[in-house]
Amino acid sequence: MSTSTQTSESLTAFWRAEYERKAAHDSPIVQSGRGCKYDAQELRNEISRAISLLQIERSHTVLDVGCANGLFGSTLIACCQEYVGIEPVEALAKLARRNLAEFENAKILTASGDDVRLPSGSVDRVLIAEVIQLNPPAAVRRMLQEMARVLRKPGRIVIFSVPDREKQAAFESDYTEEIRRADHLSDGEKAAILNRQANAHWYAADELVAWANELGGSARVERLPENAPNCDHRFDLVIDF
Repeated sequence: MSTSTQTSESLTAFWRAEYERKAAHDSPIVQSGRGCKYDAQELRNEISRAISLLQIERSHTVLDVGCANGLFGSTLIACCQEYVGIEPVEALAKLARRNLAEFENAKILTASGDDVRLPSGSVDRVLIAEVIQLNPPAAVRRMLQEMARVLRKPGRIVIFSVPDREKQAAFESDYTEEIRRADHLSDGEKAAILNRQANAHWYAADELVAWANELGGSARVERLPENAPNCDHRFDLVIDF
C-alpha cells in the first residue's frame, strides 16, 4: 500500500471493497477488473488494442498501473524487456505475483498510481487501464505527475478506456432504465450495479489533455473500435513525452 495518506484515501473504501470481492471471484476475467459480461475474445481484443496503442519495443520497461491479477500483464510481458505491475489491493497483488511467477522479467509492487516507488526516468511505457474512474480528479492529477516523473523520455502513457463525461448523462439514463427492467436480476443485484455506477468518476477528454500538456506531454484522444465493449461512452488517451 502506498505510504501517502492522500493516496490510500484516493481509492475509496467503496472501490477497495469492490476489488477485494473481485479478487475472491472464481473468474480470472472478473479478477482482472472486468465485469462478468466480458468473454475471453473481448478481453483478448482489449489487450491487443492496449499493446497497439503502447507501441512496445523489446527493449522497453513497461509499467502497468492497477495490474489487478496480472491478466493483462501476462501478454505485455512477452513484448518487453521488463514488466512492472503495481496494484493497491493486496489480495489482487498476491494473485498477480502467483500468476506471473514463472516470468523472470516481471515484478509486482503493492503500491498506488501516485506513489509507485520507482526511480525517475525508469520506465518507457505506462498503461493505466480502467483505473482513473475509481479515483477523484485530485488523485488522477497526482497520478499523471507521478507517471511523468518515472517515464523515460521519449516515452508514452496510455490511459485506457476512460468514461467520457460528455456521454455520461445519455449513457446513465439508458443504463439505469435497462438495469431496473432486468428481470434476471434481484433487487439487491440491481442496487449493487447502480451503486457502482454512482461511485464512478467520469472525465472530459479536454480536461485530461490539458493536464498532460501542463506536464510537458502531447496528448491525443483515440476513439474505441465500434466492436469494443463500452465504445459508446469511453475513449482512450495517448500521451507522448
